[in-house]
Amino acid sequence: MDEVFRRVATVASGLIICRIDTLSPETRLEALGLQSSDFVDLLFALEDEFGVEIPDVAVGDASLSTLGGITQAIEREIRRAQTAEQSS
Repeated sequence: MDEVFRRVATVASGLIICRIDTLSPETRLEALGLQSSDFVDLLFALEDEFGVEIPDVAVGDASLSTLGGITQAIEREIRRAQTAEQSS
């Protein structure tokens, strides 16, 4: 399991109280019973975990409907932060 996904799954499993081994990148958030407020809580927790900010414009993106989509968004923000850091 990819390190970033493992961390995403760990945070998600803690918030929704489920076993981490039941989660995969294809797991849909709606299948986990997440309401919109739970989704926001998950994003905030992931931003804290990774030290990145997921842009507000991405929050409504359908690609964030799975744990894999969220993982990709976080990886993208990590790369942006690293690129900005190298440019400084």
